[in-house]
Amino acid sequence: MTKSLQCASRALVAAAILTLATPGVLPAQQTISDSSAQSSFLSQLGGGGSVSFRTGSLPNGEAGWFHLGQDAATGAQVFEAEGSIQLETSDIDLKTRKLAYMMDSGLLQAREAVIFKTEDIEATCEALDYNRALGDVRLSGNPDVRQKTTANSVHFAGMDLFALRRGETGEQLVDLSGTKKIRIEMQGNGTAGETPASGLSSLGSNIVIEAAPVNGTEPRVRSIIAPGGALSVFTANGSVVMQSDQFNLRCDELIYNADDQRFEASGDVYLKQETIEADCGRMLYELDSGRITLTVRPDVRRSEAGGVTHITDYDVFIIEPRQDGEPDLRGIGDGRSFFTPAEAAKSSDTATEAPADTEIRLDQPNLLP
Repeated sequence: MTKSLQCASRALVAAAILTLATPGVLPAQQTISDSSAQSSFLSQLGGGGSVSFRTGSLPNGEAGWFHLGQDAATGAQVFEAEGSIQLETSDIDLKTRKLAYMMDSGLLQAREAVIFKTEDIEATCEALDYNRALGDVRLSGNPDVRQKTTANSVHFAGMDLFALRRGETGEQLVDLSGTKKIRIEMQGNGTAGETPASGLSSLGSNIVIEAAPVNGTEPRVRSIIAPGGALSVFTANGSVVMQSDQFNLRCDELIYNADDQRFEASGDVYLKQETIEADCGRMLYELDSGRITLTVRPDVRRSEAGGVTHITDYDVFIIEPRQDGEPDLRGIGDGRSFFTPAEAAKSSDTATEAPADTEIRLDQPNLLP
């Protein structure tokens, strides 16, 4: 008899979770012959397509088995198997040691040493719940997932739960959660105009995002992947770090939206881009123009050959690329600017203060002492 597992409600996945039955738990009169069990299971799972099912002995030498029984609570037929199991259909390739298939709902479960492959996903974990009809996938027990589309390759690791649901228009809704650091590695496949996350390509072809627990709050990463592989929406909460070829960022929340081609970081924000470092409470990055707007107590440092320029107390600070590739820095409001020569920075805290102004342009040296 199968049991229900207790689990938290997930916004992106609504499939029920059932545990696997153990051998001998089904009454003998409810067990159908092996040949009938396999025939019924393969016929339904194959759906008219090709399907292959094999079960052999476990690594400890115990013989494999399978049968078709009924769930005592619901009366639904359940195909169960244990052993060295391999299942191949037109859309999945599965290896595991324990398997259960709910004949009425189409829910396929695998437990222990799971290797799961579809057209665009390759994963290892200890527990799989797959609803073929809905296209819903839940992976738990140290899941490690690699997803590849025509646009990019993504590696997901560190989460306790990986949940994927297919949307009505073919999009993929991905939800990652856990109690430790979640790591996402994005790498472009070299297709013109399509890189790890479409507009995020301006940050480089290799992007790493990590979300770790902070102040007792578990990390959470969610995304919507459009048909074809482009990233439509991405959110990360926790102690979030983004590293790329051209841009490094730390924050408490990161939100990306492809519709307006911008992403926003909030909380304890730290930014590093080439010679510029900044701290603030909110950062808005416009990917099309490369313009960065810092608000909520922005504090900016720019390293130069002769020293460091420190700009603080402005209401708004804008970093915008010029045609020559150098950044144009603007502070708006009443603020202060300090320049510390390199040698002075090593020997003392002495710095020269520039007069406050409503706007300071660091690309024009005559505005600085």
